[in-house]
Amino acid sequence: DGHSMWHFMKSWAECGRGLPISMPPLNRRAIFKIDNPSRERASQLLSKVRGNVEKEVNKAEIQIKPRDLVQRLFHFSAEMIKKLKRIAGEEGKGDFTSYEVLCAHFWKRVTIARKLKKNTRVHFTVLVNHRGRLTDPVPPAYFGNVVQFGSALTFAGQLEEESLATTASRIHKAVAACTEDSLWTVMHWLELNDNSFREFLSQPGERIVMLVASSPRFPVYEVDFGWGKPAAVRAANVRGDGEMVLFAGREGGGSVDICMPLEADSMERLLEDTQFLNF
Repeated sequence: DGHSMWHFMKSWAECGRGLPISMPPLNRRAIFKIDNPSRERASQLLSKVRGNVEKEVNKAEIQIKPRDLVQRLFHFSAEMIKKLKRIAGEEGKGDFTSYEVLCAHFWKRVTIARKLKKNTRVHFTVLVNHRGRLTDPVPPAYFGNVVQFGSALTFAGQLEEESLATTASRIHKAVAACTEDSLWTVMHWLELNDNSFREFLSQPGERIVMLVASSPRFPVYEVDFGWGKPAAVRAANVRGDGEMVLFAGREGGGSVDICMPLEADSMERLLEDTQFLNF
């Protein structure tokens, strides 16, 4: 997962400068071993992610077409994110995190830019790091994958019309649903499906997905091979349409850089959207 990747990069850079590794990796795979996986428990994964929005879809009606993707970098300063939090706070009850309002803002504006039919199902997938969320916390040095995905689901028309606070609440619930119990449900699924999500991802249904990956919390600007702090950190080629890859802004302070590809027409409409960057 991303935590382990940047752990590796930082350790590699330390070796490159002739320094000892500050956090030697822990490769204790038995932490997540399940001796008697349950097929009934594993089946709960599908019902949780499908949610309450269901529609019968004929597979023959779903046409996969080649996509001409255009990738752009978007920089959101700390002030821009604070403003999104103020807007969401004024619209709804409770406080939202920077992550929740940023994801909500992109989900809404990208859905509008895609010009989807109102009854199109739209998903937003979050990845949650469980290292510090378990009853027996996983040590920071654990080198492996401790990430679980959660999903928010609604219709395009509803998403476009609702407030930023309502959309941020959807993101919040998707993250909150990634509990320790649900993580073990995922582990039961993987044990019975050859450590693969292929069958799960091929479930029938027409849906438009956005995915957020990486995290502004990763120590990307601490990776110093002896040349000093990186001038910039980017995802050179993001493959998924609407996949957001987040990095901390170089100036710090809560700023975020987002690398994201979209179909060319959708990207053009997003850049013309006056509410996307000038809110």
